[in-house]
Amino acid sequence: MGSVSLIALLLLILFIWKQSEKTIAVEEIRTTKAEVFYWLAFLTANTLGTAAGDLLADQLGIGFLVSALIISVILVGLVLLHFFTQASRVILFWFAFVLTRPFGATLGDLLTKPVDHGGLNLGTVGSCVFFLAVLVLARIFHEFRRERFRNATRVKL
Repeated sequence: MGSVSLIALLLLILFIWKQSEKTIAVEEIRTTKAEVFYWLAFLTANTLGTAAGDLLADQLGIGFLVSALIISVILVGLVLLHFFTQASRVILFWFAFVLTRPFGATLGDLLTKPVDHGGLNLGTVGSCVFFLAVLVLARIFHEFRRERFRNATRVKL
């Protein structure tokens, strides 16, 4: 019930913000009123994300791994909608904004919780090492792609 109430509250905030400021795009925040709406939406979305993560993993009993996978699939779907459709970028942003919260919470729980609670028991140090490795690999991949782009765009004489 908490998640449903938070969805309704977030939709209400976004609706009033849109009616008042004519946009809910975060790039268009130019007034104090728009900033207040943003922070209300931000706080509600964060709370909703946490509640949704708890709902999936705990109350529905599907566990941290399955919850993280479900949210990952939805986030990939949003990325595909972004690149291959004309779906509203602002709406896609707000969906992704909300979904990254339960994704982070369930993934964090998966890494840190004891095995008998459905986690991998890496603890905080182990999960920090895991995320550091992910960031280093992402940076290496980014540099590799950037170098390939540079080489592909060089004029060959």
